[in-house]
Amino acid sequence: TSKKDFKNICKYCLKYFEIKPSEYNILYLLFFSLYKQNEFQEAIEYGERCYLRNPTNANLLVQLADCYYQTNQFSRSEYLIEKALDIEPENEKIKAFIKKLRNF
Repeated sequence: TSKKDFKNICKYCLKYFEIKPSEYNILYLLFFSLYKQNEFQEAIEYGERCYLRNPTNANLLVQLADCYYQTNQFSRSEYLIEKALDIEPENEKIKAFIKKLRNF
């Protein structure tokens, strides 16, 4: 999927989100599309909303932690990745992210 595709996804998600702001799946898709476009600061806004609605989604936590990492907000990044590790302690992607974060 290209950045142009993710841009279009964002456009349609925002329109749908105006109509039905409580729809978690659209909210997550909007977050993920912004994340894939490297629009980390804007992605954080929607990712935090997702986190409030579903604090046990380990994939969300990893992606949101990466957004914070990419914007040099390391303490929040570490907090979220530790939460993800609590949920999925054997997840190698999470362990690798923690190692990257601690080596920074």
